[in-house]
Order: sequence, then structure tokens, then C-alpha cells
Amino acid sequence: MRIRSVLSHSFQAIAEGALIALIVVGLVAGTALAGKPTRGGPTGSCSVTPGQVAVAADWTLDARNLGANRFVMVRITNGGSTTAFNLGSDAAGSLSLTWHSYWAGAAKVELFDNGGRKLQWLTTCTFEVV
Repeated sequence: MRIRSVLSHSFQAIAEGALIALIVVGLVAGTALAGKPTRGGPTGSCSVTPGQVAVAADWTLDARNLGANRFVMVRITNGGSTTAFNLGSDAAGSLSLTWHSYWAGAAKVELFDNGGRKLQWLTTCTFEVV
């Protein structure tokens, strides 16, 4: 009788461990897939002025055709650093942002529609920081 009880509890412990592992894997996979931006749908356009930016200088992003009153994630990558934040486009589907350069090298600004379940790519601008 004791052996049957030990086997029953062992089986229950293994089943419980497998269930916990399955839940953890599901959460990790769901989180990894949820944040991936998708391409397609409406796209905008953007430009950075000046086109060649000096280190420690300000630059301005102008974006158009993003869609009226959209929740837009702006991701700036420069010199191994990434900064991301959310802005709203205006009623004409435009936004403008002034930012500061910190490192020399290629820089990229990506804009995504952040109003749905997944990020939707809108446009990308690249420029050089010298």
C-alpha cells in the first residue's frame, strides 16, 4: 500500500512539473511573438534634418502619412544604443520630433503603429552622425 501511495504522489509531482513547464514555455513564446512588428498596411514617409548630423547636435524628425491621430512608437538606434517611446500623430497624420545625437555612425529611426495588438511598421529613416 505504501508503494502505491509513493508511486501515485510521484506521478502527480511529475505531471504537475510538466504542466508548470508547459505554462512557462507558453508565456515565454507568447511574449516573444507578441512584440514583433509586422510589415504591410499603410506606410508613411519621414525625413531627418539636417541629413548629416554632428555628434552632440540636435536633429529633427518630420514624419507624414502616418494616419490621423495614431499612437506611434518611435525607435531610434544610434551607436549601439536604442531609445523608444510613443507619440501621437496629429489629425493630418504627421508628427515632428527634435532629438539629440550622442554617438558617431549610422543612425536609424523607425516608426510603428502601436494602436493594435501588434506593432505595424510605418516607415524608416536613416542618417549619418559625424
